Amino acid sequence: MVIFFLVVFLAAQLGASGYDSSFITRRAVVGAACASVTALLPREDAMAEDAFSYYVALDVASDSNPLGRLTIGLYDFAPSTSNELVQLFSGNFMSSCTPPTKRSTDRENLEARRAYSNCQSGMELGVTYEGSTVWRVAKDERIDFGAVRGKFIGRKEPEFADLGTGLSVKRRGAVSVVKGGSAGFTFTVTPVEGGGNSLGGDAVVVGQVVEGFETLDKLNNIGVVKSGIGSPKLRDKPSRECRYGGKESNCSQYKPLRKTEITQIQVKKA
Repeated sequence: MVIFFLVVFLAAQLGASGYDSSFITRRAVVGAACASVTALLPREDAMAEDAFSYYVALDVASDSNPLGRLTIGLYDFAPSTSNELVQLFSGNFMSSCTPPTKRSTDRENLEARRAYSNCQSGMELGVTYEGSTVWRVAKDERIDFGAVRGKFIGRKEPEFADLGTGLSVKRRGAVSVVKGGSAGFTFTVTPVEGGGNSLGGDAVVVGQVVEGFETLDKLNNIGVVKSGIGSPKLRDKPSRECRYGGKESNCSQYKPLRKTEITQIQVKKA
């Protein structure tokens, strides 16, 4: 009711000021009215458009076959993390290469050194999510994006320093990261209402899917590898040991059967 009266008042003020209201879209008027009452809204209603600082469109494909587009709004009340994500979505995230630590086998040590050398050869490039893969799909629970590839493997990971937004990871389409950077470049989307139960207390909601829920449903239902040994604890990020050919039995747990990747990204300021 408050928003309704604010919309009427705003339209009247615009008319009185000489503006042709036919050029003012309904979306813009409602957005302006919502902005006036932001303080009255609880954090769980933060999907209002005025809460977003950027919109990001992600085109996703499986084995080069398009699955569709997800459009994400990044919240403006997680500024540090949103800024890092925008840099990653835009291909402008600059970071150094992390020197390899000693591995358990000669093969793993060799692969680690090769990855480090490859990383150093691409230092002039900003890390980007374009070309990164969806590395885990736990149906109805979580979809994990952001496994960077090639010259970006081994780059220092983002900090994701925001302490929290007060929003629930269990909302359908919630976009979250693990604060402190312990999950690497991973960002997670909750595919269904009530999902996200495996996300720990360090998970911070930083955005929300606003369009493309049919694409989210397709991702939630793609075929994945299952280890068949019960329900192991889910790791926070893709394991280097797995990439280097380690023998860990759960390396491929919930990994999509077909390479599923972000093929194109568009970033727009809200």
